[in-house]
Amino acid sequence: MKVALITGIYVEADAISNLVTMERRVLQSAGHEVCVFCQGTSFTDDASVVVGSNPWGLAEHPHYRFADLAVFHFGTAYELFDALLLDAPTVRRVVRFHNVTPPELLSGQHRVRAQRGLDQLVIAENADQVWCDSNHNRDVLANLGIPAEKSSVHPLAVPEVDRLRQQDKAQSGSSGIRDVSRILFVGRLLPAKGVLNLCAAFEASDLWRDGVELVLAGNQSLSDSATVASVADRAATTCDGMIRVVLSPTDKELANLYQSASIFAMPSLHEGFCVPVLEALAYGLRVVSTDAGALPDTVGDHGTVVPADDIDPLAAALIEAVDADRVTGRPLPPWDYLDSFSEDSFRGSLLRLVSDWPASAESETASE
Repeated sequence: MKVALITGIYVEADAISNLVTMERRVLQSAGHEVCVFCQGTSFTDDASVVVGSNPWGLAEHPHYRFADLAVFHFGTAYELFDALLLDAPTVRRVVRFHNVTPPELLSGQHRVRAQRGLDQLVIAENADQVWCDSNHNRDVLANLGIPAEKSSVHPLAVPEVDRLRQQDKAQSGSSGIRDVSRILFVGRLLPAKGVLNLCAAFEASDLWRDGVELVLAGNQSLSDSATVASVADRAATTCDGMIRVVLSPTDKELANLYQSASIFAMPSLHEGFCVPVLEALAYGLRVVSTDAGALPDTVGDHGTVVPADDIDPLAAALIEAVDADRVTGRPLPPWDYLDSFSEDSFRGSLLRLVSDWPASAESETASE
């Protein structure tokens, strides 16, 4: 099959870009011809990555025009997504929906872009199918009026699960009592991520007085500058220096942060999936998260979930997690659960979806 993968940006260290790369690798290994279309990329030497923002240009490109399948990734507004408004009678089109942060949780240009995303998302109804990362994302589509029969849930793959699964479990998730606990947050530093709530909860918990450190790690280029400044100010003026901010860590630095932590905190006010939660579980960290969006589904039975935007329950859960860590040590990763987010599981699901596609098309044609 000839397959087109369409996204806004295609760059390193970006969650949607990483998924596009995995889809591309899986499909190419199965013998399909794949081309990525995007509006900006860091992979400038790759001939099969086409850059442009004109939806008409995409519609006229030979690879897209004669594609058997086109997958539009959507997590924010971008011009190429408008190609769904253009006629493409021979192309079977799918939207892979990663959710959009509610505009009311953002400010400035981030808020404007999020509202544009919700406004643009309604044209997903023009696609033949919508693949959602989570049940929550499917509910969001239903609230926008996109028919439930068009959508289905297909969880993402988390590469760290595979990497750590291959290591000796004693290294990636060994138990053992620790003298000092470290709480880790990984994600963009945005108001919607609740990072200031986490700082406030950490301060209220008094854990910092007992030698516990809070580390906030995030990609600076994808974060909100005002939030970065607020977090940095909080780190400099409270908790006796026990809040540390790590901006744009390398893969190795991030792995070291996970390995040296014992608690993972996700205080977000909205999530469509949340890969860092699964990475934390694979490292054997105790997870404390809010109940925002898809987080309860992603955490499952393998962490503590508290109400979003409520500092007191978050502080109490952090204290409980630290106490448990000091008594029983780091737990073993829940591999049976995490295996459902492995690349093997993702590969099998994606290839089944693609292989069933012609049969589905014939069935629809016959019913008409």
